[in-house]
Amino acid sequence: MPGQKAQLAPIIWGESLNYISSNPKDKLGGTIAQTFGSNALFHSFFRFDSGTLNESGTKFYVSYMRNQGDKWKGGGDQFMQQVNAKLVQPIGERSQLSAFFNWDALQMVNYQDYAPSWLDQAGSRLDNFYGRPGAWAQAYHAAQGRYPAAYNGLTDPKDVSYYDSTASSSDFFGGVKADLALTDHLTWKSSLYGHSETGHGTYASPYAYQNGVDTVQLNGGPIFEQVRHPSIERFGG
Repeated sequence: MPGQKAQLAPIIWGESLNYISSNPKDKLGGTIAQTFGSNALFHSFFRFDSGTLNESGTKFYVSYMRNQGDKWKGGGDQFMQQVNAKLVQPIGERSQLSAFFNWDALQMVNYQDYAPSWLDQAGSRLDNFYGRPGAWAQAYHAAQGRYPAAYNGLTDPKDVSYYDSTASSSDFFGGVKADLALTDHLTWKSSLYGHSETGHGTYASPYAYQNGVDTVQLNGGPIFEQVRHPSIERFGG
C-alpha cells in the first residue's frame, strides 16, 4: 500500500557447538595432574606427547582421564574414565591429515529427579532411598503408603519414593580429517567419523511401568525395576 512501511520478518539463525581437539605438541613430553576434592572426589589426568617423529612432522598424543566421587547427597558414587588419542601428519607447510580416537565409560548412581514443589515443601536434601540406613525397608514401606516423616509435607510422596536409579554407558568415537590448501586462496576441509554408544539404566520404584520398557517385580513385593538398554550407531561426513 502507498505510504505503508514494509514489515521485515525476523531472521533467526541456528547455532551449533564445534568441539576441536588439541593437536599433539612438537616436543616430546607429558602431563600428569591429580585433583582431590570434597565428597571423596579423585580426579586424575595423564597425557603423553610423542613430539615430532620424523622430517615430515608426524606426531601424536594419547591421554587418559579418571574421575570418581561420592554424591553430595544420598548414597552411591559416580565414576567415569576416558581415553583420547590423535595423530597428525603434515603435508607441506599448509596442509595436514589427522586421525582421532575417543573412548569413554561411566557408571553412576543417579540423583533423584527433582520438582520445584519438592524443593519448596521438603528442601534440597531429598534423594532416592539407596545408601541410607535401612534403605530397602524404607522403600518397601513407602511403596505400601507408609512414608518417612520427612515426606509429610509433600503433596505426592509416592513420586519421591524411588529406591534407586543407576546408569552406565560406553562410547567409541573416531574419524579422520583432511585440511588441505589447494591454492593460496582455496582450502578444502573434510571429516569422516563414526560413533557407537551402548547404555544400561535402571529405576527401582513403586510404579509398575509399561510402555514397552522391561519391568521386573523385585522379590515379589511392591517395588518394580525398570530397565533400559539404549544404543546409538551413527556415521557421517
